[in-house]
Amino acid sequence: MQVLCVDQDKNFCNFIKREGEALGVRVNGVMTFDQAQERMRDQSSYACIFNSSHCEQLATVDQLSFSLAYDDLPSVSLLQELKATQKVRYIAGKMMSSEEARYLLAQLCQLEAYEKLKGDWVAEIPEQLMKAYEISSYEKLGIIEKLIKNNSHQPAWEELQFIVHKIAGSAGFYGRFMACEICKKMETHIKQKEYALIDLNSFYRQLYLYIQ
Repeated sequence: MQVLCVDQDKNFCNFIKREGEALGVRVNGVMTFDQAQERMRDQSSYACIFNSSHCEQLATVDQLSFSLAYDDLPSVSLLQELKATQKVRYIAGKMMSSEEARYLLAQLCQLEAYEKLKGDWVAEIPEQLMKAYEISSYEKLGIIEKLIKNNSHQPAWEELQFIVHKIAGSAGFYGRFMACEICKKMETHIKQKEYALIDLNSFYRQLYLYIQ
């Protein structure tokens, strides 16, 4: 499967292309929605990453699932609303790291190396149980969102530790192996009072993607 990156920001598209090359994934970049539609007519097997400015146009296109890249991540409540449409696969921040970009591309293309990390049992989890987990995980993400916004100068470390501990305890079982990993690291940093090693904004951006 190929990936189509639709964004007027050439630097972002080139970044996604470079990370795709590292994974052996071909990424094509276009600047406009019309160009994207033309490409998709020629090649139906595209996984698409659209700039969030195209949301309204995308709502008119049937039978297309896609991912959205935002300059500023939308609230968790909007994330849930967008994901509920079944058309939005992932929502990510454009300031993502190489690790985040490769994770996103690997999920979109279902690369075998990443699929194995999820665990064979994930495919056997009943849909209703998975949906219940997703609702619960977004609730926890929403709590973290508020903790960071409301306590930017003096984070509520104990409360944050409690929430990331809960996420780490279940995320791996439901295939969110990266969410599990970064929450375990965060919990360790908080326990050991290594606050200087913590970048809350980066952690939140990563968790926002990995928990989806």
